[in-house]
Amino acid sequence: LLPQLEAGALDLLIARVWQPQELAGIDQMALFSEPVVVVAGRDHQLAQEAAVKWADVANFPWILPKPNSVARQAVDALFAANGLSTPTNTVSSLSLALNTELLRAMPVLGLLPQRLAQTQAGRGELVTLPLDTHDLLSEVRCFWRTDQIAQNVALVLFLKCLEQATQDIKTIPFS
Repeated sequence: LLPQLEAGALDLLIARVWQPQELAGIDQMALFSEPVVVVAGRDHQLAQEAAVKWADVANFPWILPKPNSVARQAVDALFAANGLSTPTNTVSSLSLALNTELLRAMPVLGLLPQRLAQTQAGRGELVTLPLDTHDLLSEVRCFWRTDQIAQNVALVLFLKCLEQATQDIKTIPFS
């Protein structure tokens, strides 16, 4: 979607990013960040295990970001920090909706933002595995073209509303 924003086909983009970076001609606002956790479907073999180690999950299929993406580099580093190679039996996806459905339907493991994992666990759909993800964070940011601020009154108003909502959300505790 970023190319569409740069081309002017979109006025605004709200996206989850793994490693924020400056973009020429694009302004951005961090909305919130949260830890990423390891999850499994409620019927997964590891779902009822009280003590799970990284070595226990290495040979299971995983849902991971696309190879060579910024998100995948962060995940590869997470596996390396735990003395493991990145699994090769994977489904590549960045779609949270698709990933959640795959986790419910298949014996795969995945990574989800903590709040989404907590919501799904509360519904009895997924289980968060007790693995340390070494402060791996997912951040939600808003992006817009720098040159649009002077011309787009609706964009300016929306950004002010979004900034206020972001301040409100920061007062909500994680757990």
